[in-house]
Amino acid sequence: MGGVVRGPRRGFTTLELLIVLALMGLFLLVSMPALVRFYHAYQLRTAASQLQIHMRLARYLAVKEKTPYRVRIFPETDGTSPNAYVIERLEGGGWSPLPGYRFSFAGWAVRILEGSAAEVRFDTFGGATTIGGSGAGLILLQGRHRSAEIAVRSAGAVEITER
Repeated sequence: MGGVVRGPRRGFTTLELLIVLALMGLFLLVSMPALVRFYHAYQLRTAASQLQIHMRLARYLAVKEKTPYRVRIFPETDGTSPNAYVIERLEGGGWSPLPGYRFSFAGWAVRILEGSAAEVRFDTFGGATTIGGSGAGLILLQGRHRSAEIAVRSAGAVEITER
């Protein structure tokens, strides 16, 4: 009665697993700065697109409902609502915020810079008027490594330019 015959062993040794884990860690360490830059650029593009979409929504609602709308911009230095914006509608002689349309970039790697337009008003024909800021109807967003300008034309068009 012979002993049990064992074939070649299968699997990995602890040393082989440690080497693979060390190489994976090194790869992650080398790629991390690029991943962080990509994530911050993604946040900037998302913030600019979100603001552009909400500007277009305000313009659409102004034309559809035949009542003026505005988007109020609060730059990072605003004491009450820093780094935020809200969509409002003209009702009974005063501006009322639309429920659910107050947005903040708090916690994002994006800032609304001082010098941005304080508000953008859309009339019942879809035209836009910017109030405050450095002029030219610009809203300036600053990311960690890039920036974006959102330009609002008098005809109501809203365009994004990344830098």
